[in-house]
Amino acid sequence: MKVEQSVLLLLILPEILLALISGGCASTESGAYRTLKKTRINVSWAMTRYRNAAAFGKLSLGDRERVNQAYAAYESAFNRALQAAGGNQDAPTPDDVKARADEVIRLITSMKLAGPAIPTRMARFNFSRSKEVRTTNQTFIIL
Repeated sequence: MKVEQSVLLLLILPEILLALISGGCASTESGAYRTLKKTRINVSWAMTRYRNAAAFGKLSLGDRERVNQAYAAYESAFNRALQAAGGNQDAPTPDDVKARADEVIRLITSMKLAGPAIPTRMARFNFSRSKEVRTTNQTFIIL
């Protein structure tokens, strides 16, 4: 049994490594800002991370001001580009919007947003008496 698992692991491991090396992650150079829609999605993910960190008080006032200012500039440029494209989000992203999106993402990724996955108050909560309720699309924990 152990021999079969070892052989299986030896057969699968090279394929996994090849997939990891060749697949990689999307970056701005590989077309992450090709369309206005993709640009909006990329900035939206970064802003969600930023807003979550801000909600838990993990950011200084200076960090919040810098990101808010950069995001306001990005949002203004994005809205102008979207208006110029006639509301078509599949239009190519102009260079000024790309630059502003890069700045927003650069500011957010340079911050130290690491911390507990859940708030400290929730980490101390005893879930032993809670029960899980599943619906078709969501899972709820009833305390």
